[in-house]
Amino acid sequence: MKTLYGNKKYSDVCFEVEGEEFHCHKNILAARCKFFDGMFSSEMVESKAEKIQITDIKASIFQELIKFIYCDEVKLEEENAVELLTLADKYFLGDLKATCEEYLIKTLTLENFASRGKVAETFEMRSLKRTLVDFGTRNMGKVRQSGMLGELSSQLLTDFIYKLYDKISIIEKNKNLDGDKT
Repeated sequence: MKTLYGNKKYSDVCFEVEGEEFHCHKNILAARCKFFDGMFSSEMVESKAEKIQITDIKASIFQELIKFIYCDEVKLEEENAVELLTLADKYFLGDLKATCEEYLIKTLTLENFASRGKVAETFEMRSLKRTLVDFGTRNMGKVRQSGMLGELSSQLLTDFIYKLYDKISIIEKNKNLDGDKT
């Protein structure tokens, strides 16, 4: 499929995004993406169209989406990760969604802690939520000082508090055990 990516040969559909044309193959798109399968197998206008206008996506983001469908490759960056995640969710691309989640986990910092919390909640990303809770617990002082706790959803904040409680309980238990040794 990689050889067909970006190749006009045998393409039977063209997407126009921000003036850029993306020549694609309906059968590949439909085989790899439930959204496109539904689009091309229905009575929608797009199923018969040779050119489809897409107006709610940046061309660079759409290109990464198509590259992922054809090649299982995507170039994730801080600037495009959430947009690609949004598309992965919209287009039912679970593998791309998981790849985006992995990227968001790997690049978690104090500066993006609160925004990642919103993303985790919006897209119901369990691994990212767990990582946020662990990160927040390890960096409790910095997170508290930054004021970001107030930006977390009530569910994520609750999870964070439970994790802190567990950590405090373990510390107290260890203190008690150490006290028993003397």
